[in-house]
Amino acid sequence: MASRREQLEGLLLCRVGDHQLAFAATQVSSIAAWNVNDAPLPHARLAYALPAVAGKALLDAQWSLVVDGLEISAEPLAVLPVPAMLSGSVGGALHGFVAWSGALLPLLGFSAFSRYLAGLRA
Repeated sequence: MASRREQLEGLLLCRVGDHQLAFAATQVSSIAAWNVNDAPLPHARLAYALPAVAGKALLDAQWSLVVDGLEISAEPLAVLPVPAMLSGSVGGALHGFVAWSGALLPLLGFSAFSRYLAGLRA
């Protein structure tokens, strides 16, 4: 039985070094500039074993995360499911994948990914 693919509108398409990842825009309440001299925040570069650099701090009521840069996409994108063998990856933050601009980006849960990175930093 074929299932209908979920469509998601409003994505934050983030750049982290040479990598890309995505979050649902509704999971982030504000975006601010962040510099390496600012208060330490979980940095997405840690997931790729890259050193921290200035970027954009994504924030919600409890969690924060720094990425190098981002774009906002309002167009609906199909969400591809997480393969069973990747279930539980990155602390359960992996929610699927989206195809954008010729690349397949991991779609992550914002707070779960921030918690995962905070655990790596400890």
